[in-house]
Amino acid sequence: MIEKLLPRRLRPEDQRFIALAVSAFVFPGAGQCMAGRWLIGVAFALGCLMTFCAAAILLFWPPLLHAAAWLEEYSSGSTGLETPGVQWKWFLVSATSNGLLYAWNLLDAWLQVRRDLSQ
Repeated sequence: MIEKLLPRRLRPEDQRFIALAVSAFVFPGAGQCMAGRWLIGVAFALGCLMTFCAAAILLFWPPLLHAAAWLEEYSSGSTGLETPGVQWKWFLVSATSNGLLYAWNLLDAWLQVRRDLSQ
Protein backbone atom coordinates (compact mmCIF):
# COMPACT_ATOMS: atom_id res chain seq x y z
CA MET A 1 0.00 0.00 0.00
CA ILE A 2 2.74 2.44 0.95
CA GLU A 3 4.61 1.60 -2.27
CA LYS A 4 1.78 3.15 -4.30
CA LEU A 5 2.21 6.44 -2.43
CA LEU A 6 5.97 6.63 -2.99
CA PRO A 7 7.48 8.02 -6.18
CA ARG A 8 8.70 5.34 -8.60
CA ARG A 9 12.39 5.89 -7.78
CA LEU A 10 11.76 5.32 -4.03
CA ARG A 11 9.76 2.08 -4.44
CA PRO A 12 11.40 -1.23 -3.51
CA GLU A 13 13.20 -2.87 -6.40
CA ASP A 14 11.60 -5.66 -8.36
CA GLN A 15 12.63 -8.79 -6.42
CA ARG A 16 11.60 -11.27 -9.15
CA PHE A 17 15.00 -11.23 -10.86
CA ILE A 18 16.81 -11.55 -7.56
CA ALA A 19 14.68 -14.54 -6.50
CA LEU A 20 15.20 -16.16 -9.90
CA ALA A 21 18.97 -15.59 -9.77
CA VAL A 22 19.22 -16.88 -6.21
CA SER A 23 17.30 -20.04 -7.11
CA ALA A 24 19.29 -20.52 -10.29
CA PHE A 25 22.83 -19.78 -9.15
CA VAL A 26 22.99 -20.15 -5.36
CA PHE A 27 20.85 -23.23 -4.65
CA PRO A 28 17.46 -24.51 -5.83
CA GLY A 29 14.79 -23.45 -3.35
CA ALA A 30 16.66 -20.38 -2.12
CA GLY A 31 14.29 -18.06 -4.01
CA GLN A 32 11.31 -19.60 -2.25
CA CYS A 33 13.07 -19.19 1.10
CA MET A 34 13.73 -15.57 0.17
CA ALA A 35 9.99 -15.11 -0.39
CA GLY A 36 9.27 -16.57 3.05
CA ARG A 37 8.12 -20.02 1.87
CA TRP A 38 10.65 -22.06 3.82
CA LEU A 39 8.91 -25.44 3.56
CA ILE A 40 8.54 -25.24 -0.22
CA GLY A 41 12.12 -24.00 -0.54
CA VAL A 42 13.49 -26.92 1.47
CA ALA A 43 11.33 -29.35 -0.53
CA PHE A 44 12.72 -28.00 -3.82
CA ALA A 45 16.28 -28.12 -2.45
CA LEU A 46 15.96 -31.72 -1.26
CA GLY A 47 14.19 -32.82 -4.43
CA CYS A 48 16.84 -31.34 -6.71
CA LEU A 49 19.62 -32.72 -4.53
CA MET A 50 18.14 -36.24 -4.50
CA THR A 51 17.54 -36.38 -8.27
CA PHE A 52 21.04 -35.01 -8.93
CA CYS A 53 22.59 -37.61 -6.63
CA ALA A 54 20.56 -40.39 -8.26
CA ALA A 55 21.76 -39.33 -11.72
CA ALA A 56 25.37 -39.15 -10.52
CA ILE A 57 25.18 -42.59 -8.90
CA LEU A 58 23.62 -44.15 -12.00
CA LEU A 59 26.30 -42.61 -14.20
CA PHE A 60 29.42 -43.15 -12.10
CA TRP A 61 28.74 -46.25 -10.00
CA PRO A 62 29.21 -48.95 -12.71
CA PRO A 63 32.59 -47.57 -13.88
CA LEU A 64 33.75 -47.36 -10.24
CA LEU A 65 32.76 -50.99 -9.68
CA HIS A 66 34.56 -51.92 -12.87
CA ALA A 67 37.71 -50.08 -11.77
CA ALA A 68 37.66 -51.81 -8.39
CA ALA A 69 37.18 -55.24 -9.99
CA TRP A 70 39.92 -54.51 -12.55
CA LEU A 71 42.31 -53.47 -9.80
CA GLU A 72 41.57 -56.66 -7.90
CA GLU A 73 42.07 -58.84 -10.98
CA TYR A 74 45.18 -56.92 -12.00
CA SER A 75 46.75 -57.46 -8.61
CA SER A 76 45.94 -61.20 -8.75
CA GLY A 77 47.37 -61.54 -12.28
CA SER A 78 44.24 -62.68 -14.16
CA THR A 79 42.56 -60.72 -16.95
CA GLY A 80 39.41 -60.92 -19.06
CA LEU A 81 37.08 -58.57 -17.20
CA GLU A 82 33.91 -57.37 -18.92
CA THR A 83 33.01 -53.70 -18.73
CA PRO A 84 29.61 -53.17 -17.09
CA GLY A 85 27.29 -50.85 -18.97
CA VAL A 86 25.93 -47.65 -17.57
CA GLN A 87 22.19 -47.81 -16.98
CA TRP A 88 21.44 -45.10 -19.52
CA LYS A 89 17.66 -45.42 -19.40
CA TRP A 90 17.48 -44.74 -15.66
CA PHE A 91 20.17 -42.08 -15.86
CA LEU A 92 18.13 -40.22 -18.50
CA VAL A 93 14.96 -40.55 -16.41
CA SER A 94 16.74 -39.16 -13.37
CA ALA A 95 18.45 -36.35 -15.29
CA THR A 96 15.19 -35.37 -17.00
CA SER A 97 13.31 -35.30 -13.71
CA ASN A 98 16.09 -33.16 -12.23
CA GLY A 99 15.82 -30.72 -15.13
CA LEU A 100 12.05 -30.49 -14.86
CA LEU A 101 12.18 -30.01 -11.09
CA TYR A 102 14.85 -27.31 -11.51
CA ALA A 103 12.75 -25.47 -14.13
CA TRP A 104 9.67 -25.72 -11.90
CA ASN A 105 11.74 -24.31 -9.03
CA LEU A 106 12.77 -21.28 -11.10
CA LEU A 107 9.24 -20.65 -12.35
CA ASP A 108 7.81 -20.96 -8.84
CA ALA A 109 10.39 -18.53 -7.41
CA TRP A 110 9.57 -16.00 -10.14
CA LEU A 111 5.79 -16.33 -9.76
CA GLN A 112 5.76 -16.37 -5.95
CA VAL A 113 7.72 -13.14 -5.62
CA ARG A 114 5.52 -11.63 -8.33
CA ARG A 115 2.42 -12.56 -6.31
CA ASP A 116 3.96 -11.07 -3.17
CA LEU A 117 4.65 -7.80 -4.99
CA SER A 118 1.09 -7.51 -6.30
CA GLN A 119 -0.47 -7.84 -2.84
